[in-house]
Amino acid sequence: MGAGGGNSPSIRLVVIDDDPKNLKFVNFILTNAGPEIHTASDPQAGLDLIHRLRPQIVLMDLVMPGVQGMELLQKIVEFDPGIDVILMTGYYSTESEWRRFRKAPRTISPSRFRPKSFASVLRLSLRK
Repeated sequence: MGAGGGNSPSIRLVVIDDDPKNLKFVNFILTNAGPEIHTASDPQAGLDLIHRLRPQIVLMDLVMPGVQGMELLQKIVEFDPGIDVILMTGYYSTESEWRRFRKAPRTISPSRFRPKSFASVLRLSLRK
C-alpha cells in the first residue's frame, strides 16, 4: 500500500502488526498525512519490506506470535540505526530493556493508542 504526494520526497513507513484491525487503523489515520505506507502482518515479511524499501520510520507491534519483539527490533536497528522505530505494545513496560540499544525507540501503548496521541508521536518522527 502506498500513499504520498506532491513533489517533495516521500517518507516511507513500514507497519508490522499481526492484527489486521491495527493495520487498517494505521492506514486510516495516516492516509492523508503524507507518508508512503507499507504493511506486513508477520515479522519476516516486515523485515523483508524494511530491507527492500529502507523506510525512515517503522511502526511495529512488540508482541506477535512466534517472535520476540526485541529480537526484531534489534535486527532493524542493526540493519539501519537511522530508522525511527515506534513500538506499540500493551504488554511490555520495562524501560531498562530499551537501554540495550544505542537508539531508544518511541513507544505507544494501546491503552493510550488514540488517534491524537498516535498522530503526535508520528509527527515528531516525520519532522526529522
